[in-house]
Amino acid sequence: MHTPKRTESDWQGLVCEFLVCKRKLESKKDALLILSKELDNCQQERDQYRLMANQLRERHQGLKEKYRELIDGGDPSLPPEKRHLVNLAQLLRDSRERGRKQGEEVKELTQS
Repeated sequence: MHTPKRTESDWQGLVCEFLVCKRKLESKKDALLILSKELDNCQQERDQYRLMANQLRERHQGLKEKYRELIDGGDPSLPPEKRHLVNLAQLLRDSRERGRKQGEEVKELTQS
């Protein structure tokens, strides 16, 4: 088997090509490190938002249940005038909702 001998310029070309590849590899390694850090930051933000969303959801559920108890159960621990205020608040919300719906109906009828 005969292997061709490499000249000095062949070796220099190979060394140059090796150095270019080495620089490219370093550059890609640096980019990967930056992306990895950015991913970590995004994951931490995501976890914080999830935690906040869960806390808000739990708070909302608690308030909703408390409100239902006040409306439906007429909390006996409340004095009668406060129970009356809670009922008035519900009536006001219902009235506003009906007014909003009627306004939408009027708008639809006028556009027809």
